[in-house]
This record gives sequence, C-alpha cells and structure tokens, in this order.
Amino acid sequence: MLKFFAPVLFPLLIVGLLFHRFDAERETAETGTRLLLPVESAVTGRDVLSAYADLRYRVLIPPNVVSERKGVVVVVKDRDGRAAFSSVYRENVPLRPREHLLEYTVARTKDDTPEIRFAAVRFRGAAIDFRPETVAYAIVGVDENGHAVLTGLADINGKTLAKTEIPPARRR
Repeated sequence: MLKFFAPVLFPLLIVGLLFHRFDAERETAETGTRLLLPVESAVTGRDVLSAYADLRYRVLIPPNVVSERKGVVVVVKDRDGRAAFSSVYRENVPLRPREHLLEYTVARTKDDTPEIRFAAVRFRGAAIDFRPETVAYAIVGVDENGHAVLTGLADINGKTLAKTEIPPARRR
C-alpha cells in the first residue's frame, strides 16, 4: 500500500513545505521591520530568469564575535532605518527600544574566504536600472526571530533604487 501512495504523497509533501516557506518569507517581507544593511558591492547582470544584482554584506559584526557558522545578533535601528551592531543575542537579556534580532550565517566564497550573510545575496528584479556603485544598502524585512528577507536596494541616502515585486500574502 505504501508503494502505491508514496510516489504521490512525497511530492505533495515537498510542494506543501515549499509553499509554507514562501508564504512565511512573503509575510516577513510585508510585515517585518524594515532595516537597511550596508553592502560592499553590487554586480549587476541578466540571466535567463531576470535581471539581478549580486551583493556582499559589509561587515556589520566584529570578527571576534563570530565564532559559529550561524547565530543571532542584536542590531540597533536608527531613525533612518540603518542597522548597527549592538551585541550578541542572549535569551535572558530583553531587547531595548529600537533593538532588533538579526540572524547571520557564515558562508564560504568561491575563493574560500568567509563571508557573513544576513539575507539573500542575489537580488532579482524586472529591471535593474541603476549603476552598481550607487548601491549602499540592502533593504530587508526582519521578523521577531531575526529572520531577514531581502526586499530591495537603496543608495547612500537610504532612497530605494529597486524593490522586489512581492505578491500579497494570504489573509488568515
């Protein structure tokens, strides 16, 4: 009996999990706290899918703080939305006003150097009509657990250069 249902149930389970993840990220992008995270560079291009910009997050966390492959830090949001490192997150220490959690992962680049990431490193849009050197910030939506979703790109003044087209979330 399992041999009969397995080829049908497993793909449905996978599709269901993918949909749930997409829906959660869409909700974070729409309702999460908007933060501006500094980026070092943006390389633009076009592939088969769409126009894109590759980002590298500027070091927001001091290197001596990063001891694991992933973790959570506390950042302070200024009045313009820019995020600055505050401390490593400790569960027993409550957040103060303007403080937010931000998850990070440490990934290896092609040349095997460590790189700290907070959200996606590839921004996709219908059209990328700005010069890469004008990109200074990644715009992210962050939920209460620190999960960040890349929603746009901004210049040095925080002005939005490009944003993702986020379909409206289902209302529960």
